[in-house]
Amino acid sequence: RGLFSPATRPPTSQKAILAAAGMSTSLDLGGGLMPSAQLESLLSQMVQGDPEQIRQAEEALTPALSTPAFMLDLLTRLTQSQAAHVRQLAAVLLRRRIGSHWRKLGAANTNRIKATLLQVLATEPEGAVVRSVAALCASAARHAMSKGGWPELLSCVLEGSRSPTTAHRLVAMTLIASLLESDEVTEHLRPHFVLLKDLLAAALQDAQLDVARGALKALSAWTPSLGTEQDAASLLRPLVPLVLGLGARALGESDSLGDDETITLVCSLMDDLLEQDGAVQPAQVSPIADYALAAAASTSLELEPRRAALHLCACLVGTRRRAVVKQKLLPAMLARLFEVCSSGGIGAPDDDDDDESKVYKMAAQVFETVAELVPSKHVMPLLLELVATHAPSPDPARRRAVLLILAVTAAGCAEAFAKELPRLMPVVYAGCEAPEPQVREAACLAIGLFAQSLHPEILEHYERVLPHLFEVLADARGEVQGRACYAIEAFCEHLGSDIQPFLAPLLERLTTLLQHTAERPTQERCVSAIAAVAVGAKKAFADYFDPVYALMRHLLGQTASEMLPLRARAMECVGLMCLAVGRDRCSHVLQEVVHVAMAGLPLDAPELREYTFGFFGQVAELLGEEAAPLVPPLLPFLVKAVEQEEVTEFSEHEQARILAKLGPDPDGDGDELLDDDDDDEEDEEGEEGGDGPGIHTAMLDEKAAAIHCLGACAAYGGASFAPHIEAVMGPLLGCADHFHEDVRGALARTLSHLVKACAAAEPPQPWVKGEAPASSKLGKATRWLLQRSWRTLVSTFKDDDDKDTVAAAAESISEIVLLLGPSVLANAPWHPASTDPLVNGALALLEQRHSCQEAAQDLSEGGGVDEEEDHDEAVWEAVSELLTTLPKALGERWTPHLERLLPALLPYLREAHPLSDHALAIGILAEGLNHVEASGRHHLPTILPHAARCASAPDPTCRQNGVFCLGVLGAHGGEAALAQMQPILSALQQRL
Repeated sequence: RGLFSPATRPPTSQKAILAAAGMSTSLDLGGGLMPSAQLESLLSQMVQGDPEQIRQAEEALTPALSTPAFMLDLLTRLTQSQAAHVRQLAAVLLRRRIGSHWRKLGAANTNRIKATLLQVLATEPEGAVVRSVAALCASAARHAMSKGGWPELLSCVLEGSRSPTTAHRLVAMTLIASLLESDEVTEHLRPHFVLLKDLLAAALQDAQLDVARGALKALSAWTPSLGTEQDAASLLRPLVPLVLGLGARALGESDSLGDDETITLVCSLMDDLLEQDGAVQPAQVSPIADYALAAAASTSLELEPRRAALHLCACLVGTRRRAVVKQKLLPAMLARLFEVCSSGGIGAPDDDDDDESKVYKMAAQVFETVAELVPSKHVMPLLLELVATHAPSPDPARRRAVLLILAVTAAGCAEAFAKELPRLMPVVYAGCEAPEPQVREAACLAIGLFAQSLHPEILEHYERVLPHLFEVLADARGEVQGRACYAIEAFCEHLGSDIQPFLAPLLERLTTLLQHTAERPTQERCVSAIAAVAVGAKKAFADYFDPVYALMRHLLGQTASEMLPLRARAMECVGLMCLAVGRDRCSHVLQEVVHVAMAGLPLDAPELREYTFGFFGQVAELLGEEAAPLVPPLLPFLVKAVEQEEVTEFSEHEQARILAKLGPDPDGDGDELLDDDDDDEEDEEGEEGGDGPGIHTAMLDEKAAAIHCLGACAAYGGASFAPHIEAVMGPLLGCADHFHEDVRGALARTLSHLVKACAAAEPPQPWVKGEAPASSKLGKATRWLLQRSWRTLVSTFKDDDDKDTVAAAAESISEIVLLLGPSVLANAPWHPASTDPLVNGALALLEQRHSCQEAAQDLSEGGGVDEEEDHDEAVWEAVSELLTTLPKALGERWTPHLERLLPALLPYLREAHPLSDHALAIGILAEGLNHVEASGRHHLPTILPHAARCASAPDPTCRQNGVFCLGVLGAHGGEAALAQMQPILSALQQRL
């Protein structure tokens, strides 16, 4: 019977295949399942044969790989073949299948395998084969160490690491790296961690760069296993200076082979160490910054190490920003980053894809990270200093760098930027007038990003901004024209009636550009700019509707695949034009446009469907319940888009495809068949689109647009959409854990619209503040819908890692609570104790420990709430809305929750916090106290001083909230308020 029980005996067909291939069907574990010459030939065919030979080799090898005896045949080829590619493939196939056969091989054979592998490691001359054998050893060690250990393996590592022969030391490092990539093996090695640290410390200082680089790889594999602060401090922290020393050595030897790889490895490893709590001391932050900046600035390096160095700069700011600020590293860091951002000069207009162009853009991204994560009080003065120093420079690269940095940092320092606009806008205007097209393009980018982040303040400058954009719009270079269209789009969308004096020249220039430019991207941006002008102009656009629609009508008739993106933007533009002028003005074109829109949905064009879904959302807003007849034919396309999978299968190199056919990889760590680390061409292929999951971004955007469209149909269709809710809930909830935040955010917004539509179809009973929650007051369909949606919304608010998605969930929850009252917060089937999780999520946000704040969490010493932190406006507005909505429904029942929130809100009223924080905190407290009434009077002594201070603040929102809080304290404070009435009236008198 051999090794197979009846249940696992191979089928007769498999035995027949073995026999037909000339292989023995005996299961004698002495090997000999396949003649050596035949196996040699098959393995060689697998690597070097033509497609037909490869197919034949696959058919012959596949059944053999399922037998334990064949492992010994492969082992023989590993030791005896004269061809390196055969030896490596034998090692790879062994690694893939050794785990499934280990127990069946028996002690004698497994001991033979272990001894042979160590012998091969000691004698194999080819580095690629050594790496594959090391990976095989790691796979075998997973099983061997769980069955009594493999002491000879550890001895091999120790002896090799101390050998005077460079090749032996390199093999030891390669083996350590492979072993540490396995979690099981790493756990077995835990008693030897101190010895391992010392071994790696010596190797990092090895005179041979190859050995030291091998130690870097081993340390990179080890680092993720040292998750505790104690491990990181005792084992990793002593190695940080040695890693930096090796990096400095590699940076100083710019002509040595492999220098770029070493620097890249050092930067990547330092990223990992910075992420480990306890691995990096505060005193090491400055040397790390110096090294990263030096590597980023080195023009002798290739793109990849400079990219890694800039990423290290961003990681340092993200994980140790307090130390960076405290040690006053930021001024020098930004100054040196500016030099990188302005390096390389400005070449010909078509030279934007060279390495230097990529480097300056990556340096600007580090500025963006700094602005997002470091409080603006530390960043803004340094930015202004850079502007003052370099904006007047005769060097166009420096002027471009100034504008680019202003553009990308505006969002992170929005409040500070808004105050400095009178000082900054002349720099932008000068950029628009610059003779260099790259500088003009950067100036337009700055205007566009200012418009997105700094309105309404930026709109005050429209009288100078728009004429400058008119001039740039006439530029001869398509990239500059396109960027000007982007700036117009971002700026005009919010301009309102102030756009009217510029409406005619704007549309004249945009429509002329649309008709005369031959560059498709510029045409697309031009159409988007026209749409934004319509949105800004509103009813004033009516006089221009027909001639502009005539242009869009021509674009809507395009069917060539290369024209469909332009058709998509025309579809969006028409929808926004109709919304701007109103139904009566556009009624004569609606039927035609709807027909064209529906005709485009079956086309194989995800981008067109995305914009068409947006168009139907606009039609729903325009027509309200009268759009109901459009929903049934539209719904199948929406549901299909929501359900479709936008992630493709993993792409693989052809050799990996062959190995996949030969059987599963039990280690799950991928294939390295003949993967030469020095093969630059293959590395580039992987970087540009080789291995890894493929994501259709157009289909991703289509999915998000479909969800938004469903929400719009529900929001504006009201009760008419209710019959469709059941059909869409399943597909929608399937997106609750989607990997992309745009999809999750769209879902969070749409769920509240569905609840509103359902409530419109079966109106709930009126609710009274503070009444006992009772789900029986809700209709049957509403209860069904809440049971399916409420958990998703609460979970998203509590646990999502994206700030905008958390804000969307908070807004939706607030809207549902206001609509349905206390009943939605009942201890109901859709969520037990519904209020507690909401308060828990709000507390996590206030205490800066929410999942969406993890990217900004600082590992410097002295954790806790950062009093200087610039908070995300969307999140704080949503939290404020939620925490002021819940007491409106719960009334006095809000009291225990207010008690929990008070300690988390009071720190935001300290003087060190910005006034926006004061306004948030005092507003939440005032609203809560107002609705709990007498139940909160005992807080008057604590809150009154803060309310009085806020009532006299220079910020109008803070003053308004402070005055309101004083009134609440006076109304509900009882005897305590009477005793403090004079201070309350004195504070109020100042506002009269």
